Amino acid sequence: MNARKRHMKITPYNTGKVLIGCMYEQPAPEVTPEELWVQSTLLGESPRNEDLVWTCICILAVTAIVLMMNVYTP
Repeated sequence: MNARKRHMKITPYNTGKVLIGCMYEQPAPEVTPEELWVQSTLLGESPRNEDLVWTCICILAVTAIVLMMNVYTP
């Protein structure tokens, strides 16, 4: 088998004159948030600011609810 045939893609349809699907390339797999987190951790990048903002908002909301429960209890 020569080198050219070894590296050629197998086409879905070969009509003899037209190679249908010879230029098709599969789309890249979608990156998940977990994969992005692992990559950023391994590269030593700081966490995204969006996560920090939402964490602070949640902590403040929970603290406000607990304080309101303690103030307004009879």
